[in-house]
Amino acid sequence: MICEFRGGTYISQVSATDEQAAIAEWCSKIAADTPIPDASLIVAKAFDEIYGVEVPVPLDGLRNVWCASASCADNMAFLNIVMTHEALPHPEVFG
Repeated sequence: MICEFRGGTYISQVSATDEQAAIAEWCSKIAADTPIPDASLIVAKAFDEIYGVEVPVPLDGLRNVWCASASCADNMAFLNIVMTHEALPHPEVFG
């Protein structure tokens, strides 16, 4: 999860079965961890309200990447969801 809000970039990981569940999980996580200074709860609430109903948009030309946005206290928050996998197929590449 990559969130752009008020000039900051906030990155976190969650486990979920699909992109909508990932947003719900992320909202819970940022509400608890408060990584966005003075705004974590506002951003979490905005995404929770909007994306409990609407579906994130898949990005053209990419696989397993979605975008979502929400209006938060007169600012826009943009959220990119990138599906990753825990196990690397070739760990020796990074060794």
